[in-house]
This record gives sequence, C-alpha cells and structure tokens, in this order.
Amino acid sequence: MFKLYDHQINWKDAKELASHLNLDLDKKVHELSKGNKQKIGIILTLVPNVDLLILDEPTSGLDPLIKNEFYKLLAEKQAKSNFSVP
Repeated sequence: MFKLYDHQINWKDAKELASHLNLDLDKKVHELSKGNKQKIGIILTLVPNVDLLILDEPTSGLDPLIKNEFYKLLAEKQAKSNFSVP
C-alpha cells in the first residue's frame, strides 16, 4: 500500500487494472507512448476510492478496444459505489 493525495492505493488493484488495459509496468514512463501514459492516468484515477471523479477526455490517445475496456472498468467502479448517475 502507498498513498496518493491521502488515499490508500492498493498495488494489487493497480496491477490488475494495468493488466486489463494491457499496460507494461516494467517500462519507464518516459519510454511510454501517449496512449500508455494515458493508461497510467486512468489507473491512478480508478484505484483510489473517492466520491467524485472528474475526467477530461480520459480516452484520448487510446485504441478502440482499450476505450471499451476503460468504460467497462468505469461502469464496474460505479456499480460498486453508493452513487448513481441521475
């Protein structure tokens, strides 16, 4: 576990999301493409348990299959939360 903005981050959950998004965690950030850097942002957004997510073009630079996986992961996160979209 480590902290990001006072939220506990479970490394196991981050690795699981990386697997869903086909992200190679062995590469350094400066070696990654724009799309793979976007995946890191998605993981850092979805791993903490927060009450509100504000996303600005979260799928920019992602291929269509990964976009679909992102929306699936986002729907699963929403289903696990106590909040719903009106």
